[in-house]
Amino acid sequence: MTRVHLVRHGEAAPAIGGGERPLTDAGRADVGRLARWCAANGVRPESIVHSGILRAEQTARILADELAPPGGVRAVRGLAPDDDPLRQRDELLHGDADVLVVTHLPLVGELAAALTGAGSAQPFATAELVILERTDGGFRVAGGWRPGATDG
Repeated sequence: MTRVHLVRHGEAAPAIGGGERPLTDAGRADVGRLARWCAANGVRPESIVHSGILRAEQTARILADELAPPGGVRAVRGLAPDDDPLRQRDELLHGDADVLVVTHLPLVGELAAALTGAGSAQPFATAELVILERTDGGFRVAGGWRPGATDG
């Protein structure tokens, strides 16, 4: 059964002078806990994709260090905060391999809604994971993890 794992990047520092926003120490720690939870709970994506924005790339790399996806980690277009969720929805609906997608608000919540047919965007905490499983007509929520949840 094909799964899409949607992740919002970890907590990021404020932008200074319009520059990139790296993960904070707390953000790195939360993503590290998420990565360990994923490894312990059978999350095995073929690949990890991210927006190419520093905070998403750092999140993806921390996850990849733990999960070692065979298809690697790469930046893809269409995962920036204000991109159209329907573009990624169409690609994910036709995919046949498990993928972990690291992106941003509001896109991550809008993408979850577009894939599941929910009426409105789902809220996501930083470093939160929602696992979607393919059904006959789209995807359904099959689980997830968020900071503050038990790590077991």
